[in-house]
Amino acid sequence: MDGQPREGLSLLDAGDEKLDNELDDPFFVATLVDLLVDLGEYERAEGHFRDWPGPKEGFDYWRLQAVLLEDVDEDFEAALEAYDKALQTWPGQADWRLMHRKAGCLARAGERDQARAVRTRATEVELLMEDEVHQRLRHVLGNLNDADGLKEVAAFYRKLDRTREATAWSREVARLVAATLE
Repeated sequence: MDGQPREGLSLLDAGDEKLDNELDDPFFVATLVDLLVDLGEYERAEGHFRDWPGPKEGFDYWRLQAVLLEDVDEDFEAALEAYDKALQTWPGQADWRLMHRKAGCLARAGERDQARAVRTRATEVELLMEDEVHQRLRHVLGNLNDADGLKEVAAFYRKLDRTREATAWSREVARLVAATLE
């Protein structure tokens, strides 16, 4: 639905009385709010967001709250807090587009140096999300006994600031290396 929000909205059939329990599903509501924001239908987007199903937490919740606070309320301080919460919640660390949005919000708030730093980080993460990088990682993961290859996996997670995953892969590398010394 990227780039075609009107078509996406019609697929969701959001205006149809046939909606049953879809509005009880956070993924459905997040998709609906995203489409409405893309279409500039902020009042409807805010209405559905206010009726968020389930706990008021998680990546999509904080991401959408940040976008609405920035774009509708122009409350940059509150938006930045919500961006931070979203970016700290998986998959926030890998969402370079959201990092760029945060950089824009920082710029609008007059925080030019911070905006530049976040934009730089966003570009670094964007490069980590390129197809070639992931193809290489899939190839490496095809042989879990290759310590050198698994070092690449650990480095990838380290670059994403995913310490737990980087540590786990580094331990596996150490285990493989130790096994060759026995």
